[in-house]
Amino acid sequence: MNMGNELKGAYSVRVEFEDVDSYKIAHHTKLLAYLERGRTHYFRKNNVDLGNLPFAVLVQKVEMRFIRPASLFDQLHVTARIKQYESYKFIVEQKIYRDSRLLLKANVTHALQDFDSLETIPLEDSFIQQIRNN
Repeated sequence: MNMGNELKGAYSVRVEFEDVDSYKIAHHTKLLAYLERGRTHYFRKNNVDLGNLPFAVLVQKVEMRFIRPASLFDQLHVTARIKQYESYKFIVEQKIYRDSRLLLKANVTHALQDFDSLETIPLEDSFIQQIRNN
């Protein structure tokens, strides 16, 4: 994938003082929060109103690979794309960049849950088409 295309539409965030440890390195929990914001941005970009869905979108699993640290006041870019989907789950591939340097790669597995029964429900074709729009 072309780097310019991958970063087009990415969610941008600056590492602030509250995000770093005593070495001025962004804490891994903050990077996880940046991934969450990046996924939410991705859904909004694809006209998915997470607050008004007839089901919950749950995180089942997060796999993260830290490559380089993010430091105080770095401007970061968080990407998201649907990597894979099956009948009951979908995986969002995410990356965090500083300029064109890759800092982190992650795969976040999601499932849908019925609000009433709390059971995992199959992915709806319309939902998959909507989140794959980008």
